[in-house]
Amino acid sequence: MAKHRTSDVPGRRFGISIPLVRGAPDEVLSEAGSVALSERAARKYFGEKNPLGELLILNDSIPLKVSGVYQDFPHYTHFDFDFIISNKAFLTKWATATFSATQTYVKLKSSTSFAEFEENINKKTEYWEPVLRTKPNVRIDFFVQPLKDIAFSESFEGDEFTARSKPVLTTFAIVAVVILVMAWCNYLNLWIARSAKRGKELDTRKVNGAGIKDFILQFAAESLIINCLSFLLAITLLQLMERPFQLLFNIPIPEIWTTDTETTVPFLIAVILSIALTSIYPVAAVMTRHFRSLLRQAITPQRNKTLTFLLAILQYSSAIAVMLWAFIVYMQLNHILKGNLGLDRENAIVFQSPVIKSHDFIQKIEVLANQLSDHPGINQVTYGLHMPGDYVGAGKLMHRLGGDLDVGFDYNAIDERYVPFFGLKMLAGRNFITDDRGDAVLVSRIAAQRLGFDQPEDAIGAIAEVDEGFEQQTWKTVEIVGVFEDFRNASFYNMKGSREGFDNKQQSRGILFTYKNHTFPKFLPERMALKVPPEYLDEVISSIEQEFSTNFPDDALSWYFLDESINRIYQNEKIGRNQILLFVGLAVTIACLGFLGMTVHAVVSKTKEVGIRKILGARLSHIGALIIKPSLNQFVIGILVGIPLAWYLGEVYIDKFSERVTLHWWHYAFPVVTLIFMLLCSVASVVWKAAKNNPVEALKDE
Repeated sequence: MAKHRTSDVPGRRFGISIPLVRGAPDEVLSEAGSVALSERAARKYFGEKNPLGELLILNDSIPLKVSGVYQDFPHYTHFDFDFIISNKAFLTKWATATFSATQTYVKLKSSTSFAEFEENINKKTEYWEPVLRTKPNVRIDFFVQPLKDIAFSESFEGDEFTARSKPVLTTFAIVAVVILVMAWCNYLNLWIARSAKRGKELDTRKVNGAGIKDFILQFAAESLIINCLSFLLAITLLQLMERPFQLLFNIPIPEIWTTDTETTVPFLIAVILSIALTSIYPVAAVMTRHFRSLLRQAITPQRNKTLTFLLAILQYSSAIAVMLWAFIVYMQLNHILKGNLGLDRENAIVFQSPVIKSHDFIQKIEVLANQLSDHPGINQVTYGLHMPGDYVGAGKLMHRLGGDLDVGFDYNAIDERYVPFFGLKMLAGRNFITDDRGDAVLVSRIAAQRLGFDQPEDAIGAIAEVDEGFEQQTWKTVEIVGVFEDFRNASFYNMKGSREGFDNKQQSRGILFTYKNHTFPKFLPERMALKVPPEYLDEVISSIEQEFSTNFPDDALSWYFLDESINRIYQNEKIGRNQILLFVGLAVTIACLGFLGMTVHAVVSKTKEVGIRKILGARLSHIGALIIKPSLNQFVIGILVGIPLAWYLGEVYIDKFSERVTLHWWHYAFPVVTLIFMLLCSVASVVWKAAKNNPVEALKDE
C-alpha cells in the first residue's frame, strides 16, 4: 500500500515520502504536543517568518509547538491536510483501547501481494476479540487497497477523499483526443483545398529538381511553425486563465517551469505527432503529382476528393458525437443538481456551536434558540449534532432487541423542530415532542427495512438497542416512535459497487435520529439552522451576532448558507458540467471553422460556375444549395455515425448515477438541429457574398 509514517519512535524518519522544508527529520514529531505544518499553513499563520518553535492553539485550549514544515502536497495526492500532530500523547491511550478503526498505511515487501496480506491480517482475530465479546453480532473485516487505486475506487466511511470514476475520466480523455483529431482533420482538409492554388508552385519546384527531402523540409517546417505557434498560444492562454480553470473546471495549471515530466511528455508527443501527421500527407501528395499537370487545368485528384470526403465525415461525426454526449451528460447533471433531495433547504443559514462547551452549554443553546425564534425576520429555528451537507462519519450500530444482526446507520441527534424545519415526511408514528424521553428514536424508511420491518407502521413501538460507542462498548435500549422518509445526504454518484457487498443503486444505508443529547449525553449540538427570507438576512445576521456574543462571549460567530454546504456534495458534478461545456465549445468551434473553410474553398472553386448560373437566372437559394450541398451530405452521414456513438458514451456515463434522467427523442434532435444552425450561421455571410457577387467579375476569374 502506501508508505506514510510519522515519527513515533526517536530516530525514525518523519514521513519518508514527505520532504521537509524546515526541521530535523528524526526529531520533527518526537515530542508530545509538537506539530508539523505544510508550507501553505506556515505562510498563513506566520508569513515569511521562520515558524519553528512558535506556538499554535488548537480549539482555543491545546497548545502545539511547531517543529517542522513540509512541502505542500500536489493536487492529485490522496493526502490533503496542512497539520500533522505528534501521536506521542496518545500512544498509551491507543495501546489500552478496546478497539480503534483507522486508516493505516503499510509498505509491503515486493514479494507480498495485496490479496495475501489481506488474507493474513484477517486471520489475526486477536486484534478485535475484545470487541466481539461485547458485540457478538458484529463482523469485522480488514481490507487493503493499493494507494494508486484510491482515486478510482469506492469511498469509505471515515475517508473524505473524493474518488473518481476511471471510465468517466477515460471518456473525457477520449473526447479530448477526438477534438485534437478534429483539428488535424481541419488542417488536412484546408491544405487539400489550397493544394489546387499551390499546385503550380509545387510542380515548378519539382521540375526544377526539388527532391523528397526538400518537400519534407518545406512541409515539416510549415507544420512545425503552425503547431509551435499554436502550442505557445495555448500555453499562454492556460497561464492567463489559470485561476478560472481551477475554479470552473478543477484543472490545476502549474507554472510552465514547474511542470513535471509526466505532464510535459504527453504534450510534446501530441505536438510531434501533430507535426508528423500534418506534413506526411502533403509530402506524399506532391511526390505523386506529375509535372505535366503544369500544362493542363488544375483538377483535384479523385484520391484527394475521397480523402477530403472521409475527413469531413470524421470531423462532423466527431462533432455530433461530442455535442450529443455532452448534452446527455449536461441533462443528467442538471437532473442531479436540481433534483429533489427529500428535504427543504430554501432560505436556510447555519452557524456553528462553540468548540469549547461549558457545563451549562445545553441551557445556553436552548435559550439562544428561543430568543432567535422570537425574531420577526426568522421563520424557523432548529439545532442538532449535524446538518444536511455535513460529513456524518461512521454513524451507529443498531439491532432489534433479541435480533442477531447489527446494522450501521447514519446518525444525528436533533431537537423536535428539525423534522418540520426540513419538511421531512413522517410515514408512521410521531415526531419528537418537547422534552421527549431519552429512549425515543426516529428511523428512516430504509433503516426500518434494514431492521427487518416490511412496512413503516410495523416499526412503531419496536424495541431496539443502539451502540453507545466510546470505550465501554455497551448498548442503549430505545423505542422506535416514528419512521420518516429518507433524504439524500450524499452524492448521487455511485462510487460504491465495485467491491462485493455494496449495492450500486442503494441511495442510503438508513438514518437514525435521537432526541437532543438525552440518549447519548456526549453528543452535544454542533449546528443551529435558521429559515431567513433574503430581505431580512442582514438584519438577522446582526441579531444572531448580538445574541451569540451574549450567550458565548468568548467565541466568534461562524455561519454559512445551507444550500452552499449541500451543493459542495455535488462539487464533482458541477465541475463535470463545466468541463462538458468546455469540450462542447471546443468541438463546435472547430467544426464551424472547418465548415467555414470548406465553404470558402467551395466558393473559390465554383466562382465561374456561380457566375454562369446567375447569368442564366439562378436564384439565391439555388446558389446557396450549390455551395453547401456537398457539406450537408457529409453532415448527414456524420449524424448517422455520431448518434449511436453518443448514445453509447452517454449510457456509460449516466449509468454511474443512482438516479438518471429519462432520455427522449428530442434529447438527440435538439443538439443536432442546434449544431446545424450554428454551422449555417458560420457560413451565411460567405454564401450571401458569393451569391451577390457581380457575375461579370466571376467570369473574369482565372
